[in-house]
Amino acid sequence: MRYEEVSLRAIDFRDERYRISRGAGLEHLMRSIRQEGLVSPPVVCRSGRRYVLVTGWKRALACRALGFRKLPVLITEETNELHLLRLAFSENGATREFSLLEKADLLDKLNRLGMSVNRLVREYLPPLGLPATAVHLRMMLSLAGAHRSVRDFVSEKSPSPAVVKALLGFSAGDRRLLLPLLRPLGQNKQRQVLEDLRDVCRRDGIPVRRLFRRQGFQSIFRSSRLSMLQKAEAARQGLKRMRFPALNAREEEFRSALRQLKWPGGITAQPSPYFEEDHVTVSFRMGSREEFRAALDKLRDIAGRDELDALFRGKG
Repeated sequence: MRYEEVSLRAIDFRDERYRISRGAGLEHLMRSIRQEGLVSPPVVCRSGRRYVLVTGWKRALACRALGFRKLPVLITEETNELHLLRLAFSENGATREFSLLEKADLLDKLNRLGMSVNRLVREYLPPLGLPATAVHLRMMLSLAGAHRSVRDFVSEKSPSPAVVKALLGFSAGDRRLLLPLLRPLGQNKQRQVLEDLRDVCRRDGIPVRRLFRRQGFQSIFRSSRLSMLQKAEAARQGLKRMRFPALNAREEEFRSALRQLKWPGGITAQPSPYFEEDHVTVSFRMGSREEFRAALDKLRDIAGRDELDALFRGKG
């Protein structure tokens, strides 16, 4: 490689064949370059009369935003695209963690350059922190080719690979319906929605769009009183009831029993997960002997009521 200062106009920023880094966030880098200068020049290669960035995309973009006319670069004479992409991978991987979307794009580019599936699985998935299986490679390649709305969701919300895998299991049209529902939820609830939806649609033999046309969902989605988070939560609960009707009935029985008992606030009654065992966990917090005694008095009163037995029904 040789060092040279080239005109920023000579760099083809539209050619992203070696680009790995995504996202904006140039402010800190611009401030550093303004104060200290460009310490590490980007690497470029020739493409006709212009140059293509191999490494240093953010540095070059920051310099352009600062109004630089010329950019210090290292020019490589390497022409093999696969070797140059591996150079970009090595430099970026040595200094930071890749996002899931960056990993997907890198694997897609390596695949398009002819790298075999076996080699990608063996040599690239483990360093990227992904299970070395063909299934995970297919998922990442599917993410790389997904609609922009899906890619934006992954970039903005940083969902887990399990959530991404579940989302990509739906058709492109269904994904667009699902994204507004998933955005307000945390990752565990996102995964639950996707798993419940998959099982309900398979069981009933209908696509997502038909399921969402049902009156229960339409009343949720069209409500002007509910926020998007409230709509997502209501839809999540509706899907859970549809997937596990027996469990939902038992949960309602449990809540009804608590209402009948006029269960006191500040004392929690929690059944076993999925009511697999016939026990209830009761807990409360206390800050003094008096608070402890008051809680015990409330529980002692409840212990003498016949309605208490309803909390323990439904075993099995």
